Amino acid sequence: MEYTAVFIAGIALGFFYFGGLWLTTRALTRLPREQAIRPSMPPALQLLMSFAGRMGVTLAFLYWLMQGNWLRALVALLGMLLARFLIKFWIRTRVVEGGV
Repeated sequence: MEYTAVFIAGIALGFFYFGGLWLTTRALTRLPREQAIRPSMPPALQLLMSFAGRMGVTLAFLYWLMQGNWLRALVALLGMLLARFLIKFWIRTRVVEGGV
């Protein structure tokens, strides 16, 4: 039962990380420079700050989830990997083929 909860938390963490990555890259590539999130900030710096924020939250939560047990960390990482494949599938079917 505890590994199921860790796996589901890993999926949620993966959706946070990879969904945030997709949103960041989409915002940087689709909007004109004037309508960007922070027009005064260079896109590379925006991408770097997004990475640092996502990675910090992900690592902190993963560390909290594992509670010193490497097997729990492995189960959470498998959940994150599943979330990555789900987001990749969603982007490929909805966004690329659907033209959203």
